Amino acid sequence: LDQPTRGLDVGSIEYVHQRILQLRDERRAVLLVSADLDELLRLSDRIVVLRRGRIELDIAAPEATQAILGSAMLATQPADAIA
Repeated sequence: LDQPTRGLDVGSIEYVHQRILQLRDERRAVLLVSADLDELLRLSDRIVVLRRGRIELDIAAPEATQAILGSAMLATQPADAIA
């Protein structure tokens, strides 16, 4: 899913989020690409930050914060120092 809620109203966003969580609960794989960090933190089990074709960060979502993700996205710190 690439930016699944971009441009949607609040009710539609909630429906899409619930559907994604339902798929997860059914043990289906879901690949979510989103610029919305809150969305990623809410819906993900793991978050991988790719930058210039390389993995900058691979982290369990419960351990992630917006600050950690932002640092990885901007490569302000080496990946091994972030997590």
